[in-house]
Amino acid sequence: MARMRFKNQVPPRGWKYIVQESRLTIEGESMEDLAARVVQHRIYKKLPRATLDEAKLDIERQICTRLTARECISEGTDDEWKPIDDNPNITMSAVIGASKAALEFVASGAELVPEAERARRAEICLGCAANSFIRGCRCSIFYKMIDRMVPAIRRDPGLGVCGVCACSLQAKTNLPANVIVAGDKGRNLEYPSFCWIPKLKE
Repeated sequence: MARMRFKNQVPPRGWKYIVQESRLTIEGESMEDLAARVVQHRIYKKLPRATLDEAKLDIERQICTRLTARECISEGTDDEWKPIDDNPNITMSAVIGASKAALEFVASGAELVPEAERARRAEICLGCAANSFIRGCRCSIFYKMIDRMVPAIRRDPGLGVCGVCACSLQAKTNLPANVIVAGDKGRNLEYPSFCWIPKLKE
């Protein structure tokens, strides 16, 4: 994994940590504040890694899954950490380009992946720091349009937009592998090592 270079600076998207076991998102005012909240939750839930040092390390590693090499540094040569693209801005053209394959497939009414596979993918995305909600820009309307095209029974309210590929996760978790591979082709995306998407391309 990776460690933060500047632990006293507020990282992009703030001090936020997703507890993998409970799927709870915890926010804090600083590293110290966030770590204390994480420890409190872990103790309450009888979860492992409930010391301040362990919580701080886990927070750094998770936050770095959504940051660039400017903000984080690899922990070693065997580290599977992959920094995100140096330009995190999601533009309207990028949104449309990334979502074109998904939009066309969902609109066609073609068969989606089995529910068990969708649920498996969603579970991984729900625990990923790159899962976020886009608000306050024109592209949010476009995302809502795509999400509404997915059958309600196959949506998860906890899924937003992937911070790596700029795709609607409501749609992407439902798509067959060939559609996802075609949509990502030529984009040089670096997903986290635990992500389910790179395995589709192997």
